[in-house]
Amino acid sequence: MIYTYDTKLAQLRDGFYRTGSGATHVLILGSCRTMAFLNYLTRWNNMSDGSMTISYVNPFDWHWDSNDQLVESFEKAIDSLETDERILPLLGSTDIFIHEHFGNYGMFNTSREADKNIYQFGMKAGIDISIPNFHDHFIFYNDFVTTGVVPDDWSERGLLAIEKFCSICKISDFPDMAEYFKENWTKLKMCYTPNHTSKYFTLWLMKSMNEKFLRLPLTNEFWEAVSGEDMFASPCIEITDLDRQAYNLSY
Repeated sequence: MIYTYDTKLAQLRDGFYRTGSGATHVLILGSCRTMAFLNYLTRWNNMSDGSMTISYVNPFDWHWDSNDQLVESFEKAIDSLETDERILPLLGSTDIFIHEHFGNYGMFNTSREADKNIYQFGMKAGIDISIPNFHDHFIFYNDFVTTGVVPDDWSERGLLAIEKFCSICKISDFPDMAEYFKENWTKLKMCYTPNHTSKYFTLWLMKSMNEKFLRLPLTNEFWEAVSGEDMFASPCIEITDLDRQAYNLSY
C-alpha cells in the first residue's frame, strides 16, 4: 500500500509522486483522502497490463520544503511552481484528471472561477473527474470533544454537517453520493474522523467513478483485494452511546 509518507517525500523531492509507466497519464490532485484512489488504481495497474502512469499531488504538502521543514510562506512556495519544469509538463500530459475541489491553492485551484487555476497552466485532460471533499465535518460527540468544546446542540450540528456534505456532493461529479451517504451513514461507519473517510465511502466512489468515467474491466479479484484496504481506520474517533442514542446508529 502507498502511504502519505511515501507521496509527500516524493513530491517534495520530485514535484509529484508517480507510479507506473503506461501510455495513459492519470493525475490525482487532492488531500490525503484521495490516497485510496491512488492505491486502487495502482493495484489495478499492477494487476492488469500496466497501461497507466499515475501521478499524485497533494497541494497542502507544499507547506514543507525538500528537507521537510515548514516553509516561510506557503503562498510563495505555490507561486514558485508556476514555472516549474517538472509540474507544467505533468499538467499538460494528463489524460485523466481526478481531483477534489480547490479554490485557495493558486495554480492548483480546480475552480475555473478562481483568479488562478490549473486549467490556465496547461491542464486539458479529456476526462476530468471532480470528487466530493469530506473536510471538517463534525458529526459525532467525540468529534466535538477534539475541539475542546461540546455544544449542547452537538447532534443538531452533526446533522447540519451531513447536509453540508450532501450539498458538496451535488456540485461534484457524484451528486448521487449525497443519497448514498444519507441512506447509509447510520448503518455503516462512513468516516473515522471529521476529515478521514472509510472504505464504505471510497469503494462506493471508486465503483461509481469506474461506471461513469474510467470504464476499466475491474475484476472480482480486484474488488476482493481493495475491499480489504481501509487505510484511515486508525486513529479513529470512538463512537459513544450518546451518538447511538442521538442518531439511532446500528453499528
